[in-house]
Amino acid sequence: MPAAPPSGVRLVIEDEHELHPPVTVSGITPPSSPFLTNWSGVTRLGRKSQIVRPSTTSEIADLLRSRPTTSVRVVGSGLSFEPIAAVDDDRTIIIQMSNFNGLEHWDPETHTARFGAGTPVDEIISILASKGRMLPCSPGVIGMQTIAGAISTATHGQGLRQSSLSDAVIGLEVVQADGSVISVDKGDPRLGAYAASLGVLGVIRSVTLETAPERQFLCRKFSASFDDFAGNWLAWNRESEFCKAWWYPETSLVHVWRIDEITDKKMLESGDVDVTLNETVDILTEKMAVHTRDPGLVGCQFATINRFRNTTNQTGRLHEVVTKGIPVPQINCEIAIPLHRLDESLQALVSWLKVNGTESLHYPFIFRCTGQSSTWISPASPGPACFIGFLVYLPADAKWTEDSMPLMRSLQSALVDCGGVPHLGKHFCTDLWRLPDLLPKWHAFAQLRQSVDPAGRFLNPFLRTMFNVTNGKQ
Repeated sequence: MPAAPPSGVRLVIEDEHELHPPVTVSGITPPSSPFLTNWSGVTRLGRKSQIVRPSTTSEIADLLRSRPTTSVRVVGSGLSFEPIAAVDDDRTIIIQMSNFNGLEHWDPETHTARFGAGTPVDEIISILASKGRMLPCSPGVIGMQTIAGAISTATHGQGLRQSSLSDAVIGLEVVQADGSVISVDKGDPRLGAYAASLGVLGVIRSVTLETAPERQFLCRKFSASFDDFAGNWLAWNRESEFCKAWWYPETSLVHVWRIDEITDKKMLESGDVDVTLNETVDILTEKMAVHTRDPGLVGCQFATINRFRNTTNQTGRLHEVVTKGIPVPQINCEIAIPLHRLDESLQALVSWLKVNGTESLHYPFIFRCTGQSSTWISPASPGPACFIGFLVYLPADAKWTEDSMPLMRSLQSALVDCGGVPHLGKHFCTDLWRLPDLLPKWHAFAQLRQSVDPAGRFLNPFLRTMFNVTNGKQ
C-alpha cells in the first residue's frame, strides 16, 4: 500500500478525476481504470491512488522531508511518450501541480511574469495577451502542456532567432530532494540545467518568464517541390522569423509556412487558395484509415492532415498560427540535426525511402529549425538545429500496428550518423543515441544531478538507464 502523505497534503483517490482531460479518441484510459497513463494511453505512469496534489511550497517540502527514502516523480499534462514520469512501484509518490496554477507576479517595469508550475501554456499565452505581451519565443504546437513540463522537456517551436520555451526562463523556484527550497535565477550558471531538466533536479514550483511586446503576423503558406525545398529551406529560415515545413514523399511535395511580422497593410491581402496538396492528402487519408483501423474516418487524426487541403495565408497572433496541434495518440520522434549536416540528413532519408518506400508512412516528415539553446541538455544546446519529426498515429485502442516501432527505429537508424540529437521528451531508441557524446554539457548535468539528488529519488527505470545510474550512483 502507498504510504500516507504528510498532514495537509491531499492524496487523490483512484476514482477521482483524471490527471489530464481525456483525448477525443474512444478507448483510451477509461475513467474507471485505476491506472494513470500518458495522453496516448500507451505508457502506464502509475496508479491514480499514488497522486498527491500539494497546495503550498511547504507541503511539497514536508512531503519530501517526511519520506526521505521514497521515490518521487512529477507529472504535468502527460504528453511525453517515453516513461519519463512513470514510477517504479506502488510506494512511489506522483506529484501533480494543478494547484500551482496562474499568474503569481507581474513586474510592470521589466515585463517579466511568474507563473505556477502547473499553469498550461495556453493560459500563459492568454494572460500575457491581456497585457499586450507574448512569449519571446515560438510556442510549441500543443498548448495544454503545463509550463513546468514544457520547459523540462525543452519544448520548442520554430525560428532560428529563438530556441525553446526553456530559453525564455529567467527564474525558477525549486524544491530539492532534501526538502530545501532554492531560487535559480538568470545570474545563476545552473539555470541552463534547471530550465530543461527532465524533472531530475527537483520539483519546480514556479517559473518566471521573459515576455515581448505582442505583434501580429502573416503566415504565407505555399507548396514546393522537394528539390526546391532542399535547396532553399535554410535560406527561407534565415529570411523569415519563423518557418515550418511538411514533406510528403508520396508525391515529392513540401508544404511550407513562412511567418513574419505584419509591417505593411499590403501584407494583409489574402492570397489564392492552394489546392496543390489535395490529392496528396487523399493518399495519406487512405493509408491512415488502414493503419489506424478507422475506415469510417471518424478519428481526430484525420483532421491533422485535412488542414492541408485548400490552404490559404493566415494572419493573427503567433500562437493563433502555430499552437494549433491536435493531441492525437501517437508515437512521435524528433531528431535535431546540425544545420551544416541538413543536406546529409535529407539524403539519408531519400536513401531510406528508396529501400523502404512510403507505404508504412501516413504522415509527412516535419521540419522546424531553431537557434542554439542556452540549456544544458536540449537537443539544440550544441548549436542551431533543424528538428526532423516523424510519427505514427495509433488506433482507438492505443495498440500500434506490428510494424510501427520497427519503423520508428529504422528511421532513427537512418539519421543516427548525421550528428543529430533526439528530442528527450519524445520517443527515441536509447541504445542508438549516445547522449554523453552528443551533448557537450551532458557530463556536467549528470554531475549536478548526482550532487543534488545522490539517492536518485527523482529517477525511475527509464531515467536511470539514460543517466547510467545504479544504486543511486552514476
